[in-house]
Amino acid sequence: MDLFVYGTLRRSVGHPMHAPLRDAARLVGQARVAGVLYRVSSYPGLVLDGGAGWVHGELYELRDLAVLAQLDAYEGAAPDDPEPREFERVRAVVQLEGGGERAAWIYVYAWPTTGLEIIASGRFVQPGG
Repeated sequence: MDLFVYGTLRRSVGHPMHAPLRDAARLVGQARVAGVLYRVSSYPGLVLDGGAGWVHGELYELRDLAVLAQLDAYEGAAPDDPEPREFERVRAVVQLEGGGERAAWIYVYAWPTTGLEIIASGRFVQPGG
């Protein structure tokens, strides 16, 4: 089972929540998914859209699926988070940078995007970074 990350969970960002992912998964490599990337605050939100551009991130192969509960809680996508949840974990096909496709879990932004800045490059750069 794979997980695609595009924001604060990427290894280069240095967020503390990357540690549980690193410990429970193997980095497959750079990947991308069709969609639109928004700057929500100090973090991004991805909306899947096959007619849009590309959102770039990292693909991980999960060795320990228990980490998903921890990541769901971080992303506001846990079953006990209030509705409507900000993020939802869904399955989608991602393209690997070196070629090929894999199905992966992705946290997609589920709140309205009106007024949010689009990150046209599809690459999240942490503010101040």
